[in-house]
Amino acid sequence: MPIYDHLPYHPPFFNNRHFLTIKTALYRKLDGVEYNRERIETPDNDFLDLDWSWVDNSDRVVIVLHGMEGNAGKHYVRGMIKKANEMGATGLGYNFRGCSGDPNLQLRSYHSGETSDLRFVIDYIIKKYKFKKIALVGFSLGANVVLKFLGEQTPVSEIKMGAGISSPCDLYSTSVKLNKWYNRFYLKEFLVTLKAKSAAKELSFPGALDYQAIANSYDFFTYDAAYTAPAHGFSSAKEYWEDSSSLPYLPDIKVPTLLLSSVDDTFLGPPSFPYEIAENSKYFYFRTTKSGGHMGFVQRNLDELYSERIVFDFFEKFNF
Repeated sequence: MPIYDHLPYHPPFFNNRHFLTIKTALYRKLDGVEYNRERIETPDNDFLDLDWSWVDNSDRVVIVLHGMEGNAGKHYVRGMIKKANEMGATGLGYNFRGCSGDPNLQLRSYHSGETSDLRFVIDYIIKKYKFKKIALVGFSLGANVVLKFLGEQTPVSEIKMGAGISSPCDLYSTSVKLNKWYNRFYLKEFLVTLKAKSAAKELSFPGALDYQAIANSYDFFTYDAAYTAPAHGFSSAKEYWEDSSSLPYLPDIKVPTLLLSSVDDTFLGPPSFPYEIAENSKYFYFRTTKSGGHMGFVQRNLDELYSERIVFDFFEKFNF
């Protein structure tokens, strides 16, 4: 029964979910992680940028996936990478297509349920670098990708465990939540960069999409209908959300996997709190805090987030 009562997290500042979400996102600075970038070509003539933080002679790697419109340079990714290095493991900051600083080459980019690129990267690094142990960590959108991947894929013996932070396990309810008045700030910030990237595709793929509909989109109901669904082979936003949500895949996870969320997360609807699934799983662990907002597990010492400590305590428990 891998489920627990609320963890004893107590914010050191104001106990306000929006304050914690924004403070952690905008004001944390982190030193001690140096990346070496490797660009690899995908089978469909696109590319992925991998940001490595190497530990010499280590056969373990922690792959960290960022959230929507983030990148491997974000403090929350670098924080997990730093913890991995401290425990003797190489860290890999995984950049989704179009998020590493250069626009990707295909009409498609990334989305909340796209796992084929992750599988490609894992197969690539096992073959090239001979890693014996792999752990996956994802944040928000990246957490949904990690959880879905672990539940849907044929097992890879080198993948020993996983973790997700603040995952929107049910994409429909998250889209509804982001339309609430108190989340309009976040929604606007996401759409500004998403719409700009999608509209830029018109230069390379004229007429492939309804670019005016993309420009006019004002929430994820309209944006996913105009870009995400047609660019990635879905018939509608509804089909995209249903196919890409990690929730149905959680019971099929077969390696120790932790999901950490705050019950006051402003992005997550009730279906993204899968208590019952955790209660009936041997491998899926769901832990919550009473406060923390969305990925906002700030501590007084900003060198470490509470979420980083919980994830690596979990990894050590299972001998990663």
